[in-house]
Amino acid sequence: MRSSRATGTADAALVLYARVPRPGEVKTRMIRWLGARGALGLHLALLEDSLRLLRTAARDARSWRRSPAPRPASPGCRNRVAISGNGSRERSCG
Repeated sequence: MRSSRATGTADAALVLYARVPRPGEVKTRMIRWLGARGALGLHLALLEDSLRLLRTAARDARSWRRSPAPRPASPGCRNRVAISGNGSRERSCG
């Protein structure tokens, strides 16, 4: 990652590679059970789900840059950081 001098934030990119959604050319192993149109529908549903996950990851990454760093570990504690569903980070011993 490189740093943007104007904003002081890191530039990053998330990339999703996917096949062009064409009937008979995507999810070809599923065509036997779903047909070409059904396989296309599955491909599109999975693609939409992946895009939703990437949007969430990008939003979470922006909030991480604004959140405070986890507190230091106590002596004798292994460095382990737990991440909760709301994006907060907490150091724990284990």
